[in-house]
Amino acid sequence: MADYDPNRNQTGLFWTIPIDPSGVKFHGDADRASFRATGMPMDDYTEFFNSINEGPSTASTVSFDIEWFDPIKRVRVDSSNNRGFGGSDWGGNFSETHATATWSCRQPGFTFHSDPANTSVPEFAFLGKERNGVFFP
Repeated sequence: MADYDPNRNQTGLFWTIPIDPSGVKFHGDADRASFRATGMPMDDYTEFFNSINEGPSTASTVSFDIEWFDPIKRVRVDSSNNRGFGGSDWGGNFSETHATATWSCRQPGFTFHSDPANTSVPEFAFLGKERNGVFFP
């Protein structure tokens, strides 16, 4: 079993780390996007509860390549249909899409690589570009 998570930051936030902006590409309004990382440092905590308690871990690296493409269904959320969510002018363009992914990890004594991206069979993929009126008017 494995549970790859970045270390918790000073605020206590976990599962979130900054990445190199060159690894993220977005094309159009929720039409196509990619998210790539190579050799990203990540600790393997073995299981979830060990991770959230910052238990013993093994230094590892992970790499992934995710592509979202060919929208299936589109939805636009704006002030006319978001029922004042959070009291802000929140909205955006979102699409259910097709997607492919590959993922790999490396640590002392162990490596793993998923099957090729073209064998991906996603159950659900969603892509969007949002506007948050509280933080980004």
